[in-house]
Amino acid sequence: MDPAEKEKEKEEDLKQELMFQSFNNTNCFVNNPDSLEIQCMDSADKEKIKEEEQQQEEEKREETPTHRQRLDREKFAKLLLRKYCDKNQQSDNLLYDMKISDTFISDRPVAFKAYIRDDEKELFIDTFQASAFSFLISHDRIYVKISKIFNYRSTKNTNAKMVCLIGKPDFDEKFDISKLQNDFWPAIKNNLLDIVPISYTQEEYESCLILKS
Repeated sequence: MDPAEKEKEKEEDLKQELMFQSFNNTNCFVNNPDSLEIQCMDSADKEKIKEEEQQQEEEKREETPTHRQRLDREKFAKLLLRKYCDKNQQSDNLLYDMKISDTFISDRPVAFKAYIRDDEKELFIDTFQASAFSFLISHDRIYVKISKIFNYRSTKNTNAKMVCLIGKPDFDEKFDISKLQNDFWPAIKNNLLDIVPISYTQEEYESCLILKS
């Protein structure tokens, strides 16, 4: 990396750090505990998310029309969650398809694949596939969710954070999440975010594919 690129990355890190400090110092989020609740997603929530994911999948297929298979996102998410829970012995506390409902700002909840709560922390978990296309879309998605968790943590005075499970293909030597980690370093440093690679095999990946008609 040349000096100009390094300097640009430093500037981006500084901007995000200053933004986080601004959120923390100006109390710009809603300070109303009754407006924030953790709930199970209902059928309407799930259908809305499914429609958005299908739209993203259609856009991706238009760019790569020769592909005859697509990823079953729900099955892939369950694969990553199972591996994460097995490693961290958290299966007993796991709740699937949870959301933070905010009646003050928006009727549309912020959804997560899973939620874990114990005596010391609350973990809001989401899953992502490791590809340049996915990370490009995921950046804003992660940012919005971290912001919501920061609001929730500040308002409820609880130890809450987001956990991003990134599928790590054993068969892809180009796998790299350093850019995503660098982009969100302020959130990681402030204990708002964990980015966790989850390894999977070619066979496990193929088990999550759906043949297009």
